[in-house]
Amino acid sequence: GAAVCGDDGCRQLILALGQAGDFERAEAVVTNSAECGRILNVQAYTALVEVCCRAGKWDRAEAVMGEMEGVGVQPNAVTNSLLMNWLGKAGQWKRAEALFERMLETGVQPDAVAYTTLMDAYGRGSEWEAAERVLEDMQQAGMEPNVVTYTTLVDILGKHGQWHRAEKALEQMQARGLRPDLVTYNVVIDALGRAGKIQEVKATMERMRTHRLRPDKFTYNSLVLAIGRQHFSKLPDEMDAAVALMKKDGVTPDMFIYSGLFYVAGKIGRVEKVAELEEMMDRGVCGPWDRETHLAAMDAYARCGRWDLAEQMWDRMQEVGHELTKGAHLARWHTICRCRLWELVKPAIAELYADGHALGPRQYTSLALGLAKDNKWQQVHEVLSSMRRREVAVDSFVLTGLIEEAAKAEQFEHMEDFMAQMKEANQETGVSVNPGGELSPITTVASSPPTTPGGESSRDLAGEDSTMSAKVEACGADGFSEGQASETQQKIFKF
Repeated sequence: GAAVCGDDGCRQLILALGQAGDFERAEAVVTNSAECGRILNVQAYTALVEVCCRAGKWDRAEAVMGEMEGVGVQPNAVTNSLLMNWLGKAGQWKRAEALFERMLETGVQPDAVAYTTLMDAYGRGSEWEAAERVLEDMQQAGMEPNVVTYTTLVDILGKHGQWHRAEKALEQMQARGLRPDLVTYNVVIDALGRAGKIQEVKATMERMRTHRLRPDKFTYNSLVLAIGRQHFSKLPDEMDAAVALMKKDGVTPDMFIYSGLFYVAGKIGRVEKVAELEEMMDRGVCGPWDRETHLAAMDAYARCGRWDLAEQMWDRMQEVGHELTKGAHLARWHTICRCRLWELVKPAIAELYADGHALGPRQYTSLALGLAKDNKWQQVHEVLSSMRRREVAVDSFVLTGLIEEAAKAEQFEHMEDFMAQMKEANQETGVSVNPGGELSPITTVASSPPTTPGGESSRDLAGEDSTMSAKVEACGADGFSEGQASETQQKIFKF
């Protein structure tokens, strides 16, 4: 019979060919070995699985594992974890789940890495509840979770708004005698920052210090994110305190932190603070400006009502050679609408099309809400009509914003019209106005804290993806406190 080749040379050759992008020759190593009567060992086959994954050939990677079993080489936990990891990164969590089940069926005992990899795949697929169950399954199987496992779970829960569960997971981790490291604390603080829980963020930072762990730039990025979600009245003091604390900890702000600080300074209308941050950036404190930081500064100046300085930042960004992406055009569009410079709308559209981009839903939404804030109701209706003609959805988000603006301006006739359109739109989407007078989209928009450009996902001022809160902020509908939200709803439903 054929002998199993234990030489590590084949594995290294396969990996080298894969890194060079020569997928066919990497596969040929396996084929030629079989023709010579030599069967590659599990490490060499695992290398081929990795090469397939890097090439995005998921079906072929799974087929390789089948071929392994066919020649008597059993894929081990490392092989399975490798493929699960790549499937998870590609959003293929169901296939990762099936692979894990197959591993159990074939008698391969998953190790902590395999369980954690499956958990991560669920998290990337927004299946946070399934990720939580992996921890339970792991413990029932007698496998002890490690620091990486708990850190992964905390990160998943935090990114999906489950900060209470994230804190609980941290407590469970410590109860098992596992000591959180800097990464663990940072993902907990990130979860709290996303939820705007600034006091909890500060308390967790103090806990870090008691364990002799010094907050780093990632920690402060989350702190700035939490600050940006506070009420206007708290922002100046919180911002100054954060900057002072960074200096005390010896942390040099990076681009993400500066983007968040620009947002906060703009939100409170402190043009002198925006200018101060710009000066610090010009001194090269954290390296050269990138595109997103230019856009964050532009947005901040626009929030302060300084269109001239905002436009200077836009011109400067182009002068240094940053690409004008669709997201960059979108950010400038928001500044135009925020500053109510309606005469610049048509030129902005022309520039957008000249750069190969089309007018999208977010531009229409920003324009409609900006016009509503300026009490230009006829133009608002014209924008909505244009959206429908171009088959751009007039969804509950934009209508909710218009209802709020009409209520604040006591334009009850327009408000009634928008509510009728909302009812018609909700019949298509399944969202309804409850008899008790609660309209869930208004609750969502009014209570959602603004997304700042200070974090991994929130630094999306120039990005294409957005959550509801990001849309609210991008369109200039700054978040309300709970009291303000209920007051707005009372006005609407009293009418």
